[in-house]
Amino acid sequence: MLIDNIGKLKLRHNFLSKRVAKMERERETIRDTQHKTILTELKKEKLLLKDEINRLTEFDYDQHQGGVESFR
Repeated sequence: MLIDNIGKLKLRHNFLSKRVAKMERERETIRDTQHKTILTELKKEKLLLKDEINRLTEFDYDQHQGGVESFR
């Protein structure tokens, strides 16, 4: 279940990355405030998603052996 959620978050983040990049290119010619507002909101959502993805994947007890690193 958690992996499905992370996958969905990553898909949304990838979509937003592409959309933000496109809008930043458009920003060179489109200088109205509505465009800027939409771009800003998309960037905020993208950052929130990135934080959530990192929070969910940052510390996996199985991967880190319960927090103890193995130095063999």
